[in-house]
Amino acid sequence: MLDNFVSTKTENAQEGEEVADDAFTQDQPSSSALTDNNNNGFNEHVGFMEDQIRQIKVLVEGIDTRLKKVELHQRGCQVAGKIISFGEKQQDPLNCTECQCSSTGELYCNPIGCPKLDCVHPVRQVGKCCPECQNQCYYNGQHYEHGHEFWPKQCVRCFCSNGQMDCQFRKLEHCPVLSCPDQETPANQCCPVCTNVDYCLEKNPCDKNAMCENEAYGPKCTCKQGFFGNGTLCYDVDECIWDDNAKEQLGGCQMGTMCINLPGTFKCDCLPGYQRLDERNCLDIIRI
Repeated sequence: MLDNFVSTKTENAQEGEEVADDAFTQDQPSSSALTDNNNNGFNEHVGFMEDQIRQIKVLVEGIDTRLKKVELHQRGCQVAGKIISFGEKQQDPLNCTECQCSSTGELYCNPIGCPKLDCVHPVRQVGKCCPECQNQCYYNGQHYEHGHEFWPKQCVRCFCSNGQMDCQFRKLEHCPVLSCPDQETPANQCCPVCTNVDYCLEKNPCDKNAMCENEAYGPKCTCKQGFFGNGTLCYDVDECIWDDNAKEQLGGCQMGTMCINLPGTFKCDCLPGYQRLDERNCLDIIRI
């Protein structure tokens, strides 16, 4: 009986140990599960580092681009053996031309741009590149622009010249002889003119920067957009001039840009370290 009791106790103890071992084994994760968890954490860390590296790469590329543009700015442009910095203008008053250095090191040389004038017949004085408005005339209760011609009565021609009205009587015998078959005398004038003639095709008096429109008694010249004048002489509008009323440049170039005047138009060049947003705006590369 004692042997059987001891034997049974021993077997029960061994069985208890086996049960305990089984329970311990079930509570602990396997080695493969531990490896998977470690791999997931490592992959997340690698992904985070890759994102950081990509952001740093974009930042460095932006800085590199900015440094290159600043380097170009420091180099400037060469004009007639002279280095001018970006944005600077070099004018030749004898030929009425100017050269401007852009932020990318490009040199733009064009006729000098002028402030736009409201008068119909601006006049360029000797030794100057841009025209000026002349004085108006007062005749018979009305004001007339300089350069305006009119016929107040039959065979009387009046012409306004810088505030002085000059009226002269024309004689029929002084009229030129015309060879055209169709002729007509305009109201109050003395001399006939040719009709049914393409004046723009035969004798186009318009400036190269003007449009010619054929009218009944002669051509009508109108300066193209970006130019001003009486049509026979047109001057380039400098859109880069500061407009005191609008508190900005006439062309509307905004911060981060440099205005470059071109014949009949203009462009907003990005400053060094800036990237184009639209035609008139550039953004700081570091802030993009």
